[in-house]
Amino acid sequence: ASLDRGARLIYGIRPEHLTIGQGPVAAEVVLVEPTGAEIQVTAKFGADHLVATVRERLDLRAGDKIVITPDLSKLHLFDAKTEKRLRSV
Repeated sequence: ASLDRGARLIYGIRPEHLTIGQGPVAAEVVLVEPTGAEIQVTAKFGADHLVATVRERLDLRAGDKIVITPDLSKLHLFDAKTEKRLRSV
């Protein structure tokens, strides 16, 4: 699919493809949900929210500041106008 220059994109990534504790994305913890072997961490950055799923036992609470790294090899790109997937790796 071809896009016009300046076209708006939606970036998608699965919760298990996010790493907490290092990275370029600064966020604030909103909710920490232990789910057995994993922990789901809901965080906000700017006006957006994301959920990271981690297996490590992290001592996090709502309001904590964290940094997150997305695994860019696992990203999905969508055309914001049509919502059709453009690329996934």
